Amino acid sequence: MAVGTVGFSLTKAFHYGVINMIPDEYTRVRSYLALQGLDFIWILMILIACRPRKEWPTFFTLSVNDLNEQRNRENAAGVP
Repeated sequence: MAVGTVGFSLTKAFHYGVINMIPDEYTRVRSYLALQGLDFIWILMILIACRPRKEWPTFFTLSVNDLNEQRNRENAAGVP
């Protein structure tokens, strides 16, 4: 995920720092398209890293009460 975010940020820095200074409009538009393709790859990398899991870890809870209930069930089942 870090690679995707750093790549996306560097692409934007290159876009606003270098590409906007190109005097030829045709070359500038082609460069925009190339950078937009890279943006798609970076965002795809971030989305793959943040995809939903099929099975969440047992320690992942949204509330403290759920954690207590889980501990009680484990204690009743004899799990230390």
